[in-house]
Amino acid sequence: MGMTDLQIQTKYFILGCKFNDAEESLIKLRNGFSLSPQELTYFEFLGNLFEQMDMESEAFKSREHPELSVEATRMRPFFYNALSELKITEPRFIKEVYPIFKSVNKKSDLKTGDVSKIEGILHSMTSQCMSKTATSSYAYSSL
Repeated sequence: MGMTDLQIQTKYFILGCKFNDAEESLIKLRNGFSLSPQELTYFEFLGNLFEQMDMESEAFKSREHPELSVEATRMRPFFYNALSELKITEPRFIKEVYPIFKSVNKKSDLKTGDVSKIEGILHSMTSQCMSKTATSSYAYSSL
């Protein structure tokens, strides 16, 4: 049995919230505040998700997190759209993103330029996910 429109929209909403929470946590970290254990779980999840989005990563090839394969497939176009919107042209940037997420609690690992780019990517992906929920056929049919 396939997923209903409402279930798919719910997935987009949840992922959009996770991207937004991670963006807010990065801002908090950049401003010198510590992250809570819950906030650190956002980055662990996103590190694994972004690693699954990279079809050349060892985690993708070894199916390390198969539970994330559907979400990674849905989010891959959003990620590349975010890179395009932000004019990020570094060819291997995705390979740099997931290790940063996985080590985000180590302030010395974060470079200001990387943080700004990642905040921009997360903001764009939040917007794209939320626009998918706003244009849901369920939302319009329930009016």
